[in-house]
Amino acid sequence: MQKAFKYWSDISSFRFEEVLSNKNSDLVIEFTKQDHKDGYPFDGKGGDLAHAFFPSDGRIHFDSDEFFTINKTDYNLRMVAAHEIGHVLGIDHIFEPGSLMNPYYNGYIDGSPIT
Repeated sequence: MQKAFKYWSDISSFRFEEVLSNKNSDLVIEFTKQDHKDGYPFDGKGGDLAHAFFPSDGRIHFDSDEFFTINKTDYNLRMVAAHEIGHVLGIDHIFEPGSLMNPYYNGYIDGSPIT
């Protein structure tokens, strides 16, 4: 997660600090599954990986039925997290092949600033 946030702080004026309480945070990250009461239920393994809400909501949800990794197999957590962080910063999908903000998972990208 730290590397996913670092990607955005390296290319913007945003700075992030980890806090241990939701009460003092602008962003909240949760791993959840199925209907988690936000109006956007997850669909189980192999479907939607995660979603996030635009400012000023700040919620980022990952589908805990998915298998996230820190390497090239399955779904790379850093890549998915960086994409979702983009949404909470106000960035919409970009339909450009290979774009971090493409709505479809591109897979692990060697040499990516978030790998």
